[in-house]
Amino acid sequence: MGNVSQVMPSPHPTIGLGGTALPHTSGFTAATVGPTADRAVLDAALALARTAADLAAYPGRRAEVIRAHRARPAGGEAVPATEGAREARSASEVPA
Repeated sequence: MGNVSQVMPSPHPTIGLGGTALPHTSGFTAATVGPTADRAVLDAALALARTAADLAAYPGRRAEVIRAHRARPAGGEAVPATEGAREARSASEVPA
């Protein structure tokens, strides 16, 4: 994911599977099977879709993401987002 984010804006969320197993272990593999894991994947997919809908519906937000990405210095160091881009937005703010 780090390589991708050097070239384009890339969300990299983490999702909870309801356990304590660390990624890349057999315990984590076991936690990825079942209704809890299925729900976590659906929740993550919905969050990603809502992010895309938010950027599609609000050109100003999309322009801000593009501006911040283009302003990144060589080497991929992040440019701080504005408060507007950082604030959490609920699903109710995404137009139907």
